[in-house]
Amino acid sequence: MKKLIFYAWVAACAFCVFTACSDDDDSKKSLSVNEITGTYSGVLQTLGTSVPNTQIVLSKVDDRTVKLELKDFAFGDLPIGDISANCAVTPDTDDLNLNGSSQVTVAALGDVVLPVVVNGEADGNTLDVDITVSNIPGIGSIQVDYEGRK
Repeated sequence: MKKLIFYAWVAACAFCVFTACSDDDDSKKSLSVNEITGTYSGVLQTLGTSVPNTQIVLSKVDDRTVKLELKDFAFGDLPIGDISANCAVTPDTDDLNLNGSSQVTVAALGDVVLPVVVNGEADGNTLDVDITVSNIPGIGSIQVDYEGRK
């Protein structure tokens, strides 16, 4: 009887050892800054207006930072200018989060300097970002939503 209990205990321990580890985590790939850099083409939306074929470029600053660039951004007839922001990159479940801020000088408003905040995510194929330009005289803030693909 002692042998039967001993063999049952060994079998239970062996079962636990072989089932405790899983290969499920191996299928998740850890993204790097290098994989999300590039030119994205997509749709920029603000206040119900869509601007197709808009390009945003992500370039590597270092292993934890990318530079986001949106050239010639305009709100209706108001040219805002080039938006550029260094964004901290942090890992998420299956993409990388981007968070940054900067300023843009708007010549059309007498060289007023406006704060810009960028929040979004990239997975190496798609880019989804929200860009907020604040303190615009007579308007307040503009929320820009962008979805693009490499």
